[in-house]
Amino acid sequence: MNIKKISSFIFGMIVGFSLFYIFGAGKEGSKPKIGFNTVLYIGDGNCFHIHHWVHAVIAGLIMTSTIIFTCNFFTPAILFAYGFLLGASVEDLRYKDFMKFRKKCDNSKNIIF
Repeated sequence: MNIKKISSFIFGMIVGFSLFYIFGAGKEGSKPKIGFNTVLYIGDGNCFHIHHWVHAVIAGLIMTSTIIFTCNFFTPAILFAYGFLLGASVEDLRYKDFMKFRKKCDNSKNIIF
């Protein structure tokens, strides 16, 4: 792997982590400054919160399968995108509840899909 690809990946990680740190929620349970929390209402006051690291992993898997089945070629732009997703995922790990998906919720306080 050449230095251009490595630096693209590392730069993507820095950008992804920084953007999610700056514009994300300040603490567990709060809303992000920009964007929204993905919360699914499952009944009886219970919700299922999908953390942004889950979105990033799913996007990474879709990217990987698409690349493998089409061109099998990893450009600096693609490696930047992988770095961005990894940085966004790592940023979510700073919250204590990053593995807590089910929670009690009030419909008036959450964005429900």
